[in-house]
Amino acid sequence: MLYPYAKLSENQLSKIRLFEAETGKRVLALQRVEVNLAELTAEELHKLEELEHEVGFILIAIEG
Repeated sequence: MLYPYAKLSENQLSKIRLFEAETGKRVLALQRVEVNLAELTAEELHKLEELEHEVGFILIAIEG
């Protein structure tokens, strides 16, 4: 399962911005996405970890 940023309607965004204005807190809106994680060999995992280091992001291998 992953949680990328949610695509908000103008109404949803307005409500979140109001909450932020009232509380002085920042809010991240995330959307739940079901994914099947790929099973990696030790070699594939090592390559993925090297790639993470190179690109500077967390990478997740999924099926499909």
